Amino acid sequence: MNPENINNFNNFNYTTNTINGEYCYSCQHYLPAEFTKRNPHISLNVFGYDEESDKIIGPLYCDGVEMRIHINLLFVDGPTAGIHGHYVWIKNISSLLAKQLGKHRVKRWFCNQCLQYSTSEERAAQHTLRCSRVVTEGPRKDQKITFKNHHRQLEVPFVVYADFECILEPVSLDESKNVLVCSCLGLEA
Repeated sequence: MNPENINNFNNFNYTTNTINGEYCYSCQHYLPAEFTKRNPHISLNVFGYDEESDKIIGPLYCDGVEMRIHINLLFVDGPTAGIHGHYVWIKNISSLLAKQLGKHRVKRWFCNQCLQYSTSEERAAQHTLRCSRVVTEGPRKDQKITFKNHHRQLEVPFVVYADFECILEPVSLDESKNVLVCSCLGLEA
């Protein structure tokens, strides 16, 4: 099946149940949860695009359970306030996000829920089993972000250089009992 050929999608005309028979194209007013509730056989993730940093952000919306039909969408906000924006289908999220990490040609597998990546398919599968729903919530456009604790951003007035390997005692192995024997020292300041 060629995804660029529109005739291949004629079978899918009536497989989704839209909200009130229409699609709303503003991410703030569109309810992906309502769409997935009406279409329980489809899971949906919505990611955002930040024009200033030219990076993919999100997920803005994330279904907890990945169904057999899983769709990743990218919401691109409109250039002005009068234009709401639109959704773009993400065919391969790993290809899209790998370009943000640099020019390394190593294959990366990304988690659809939290955007963590692994360099091996096995580790990515293990992560997917452990990963829970993560939704990034940012401030509204009318909110201002302030930082109160300026004392925490200043440099610390002292530095400690320590080599803890020099105080380690050798560990002996009692081979008759297969026991490691080591003594613990209390450090004094």
